[in-house]
Amino acid sequence: MSVIRRDHPGIVTGVSVADFCAAPQVFLGYCRSALDDLIDQVLGRAGRRRQAQVAVTSFAQMAELLRRTDHLAVFPARVASRYQDSLAAHPLPFELPRYGMYLCWNHRAGDDPGIQWLRDRIVALACPRTMISFDE
Repeated sequence: MSVIRRDHPGIVTGVSVADFCAAPQVFLGYCRSALDDLIDQVLGRAGRRRQAQVAVTSFAQMAELLRRTDHLAVFPARVASRYQDSLAAHPLPFELPRYGMYLCWNHRAGDDPGIQWLRDRIVALACPRTMISFDE
């Protein structure tokens, strides 16, 4: 989701590709991420670039900065919904390719009840609508 402050002066009804690229952006982390790389690849194929300006270490910091500036950030939908009272979330103005997540553990721990419980909780949180086989 493209996330901005509710009273953003330049974006009212939705985020266009031009809006997305023109807005100074806040991103998560100390360096580039797989998501940032995907976004930049998609924009690059369209001959566009975005203005990544500020790096922070948490979504809470991103939200606080967005409330006080005209910056834009990309949040997962679930995270964006936590800030819906103070921030506006719009769909990304472009399609991102799908990507996979992997959950790995040592094969010797596969039968451990604690590992099984933790694995099941992670999958339930990360992939609530996905059927996953642990037998592979």
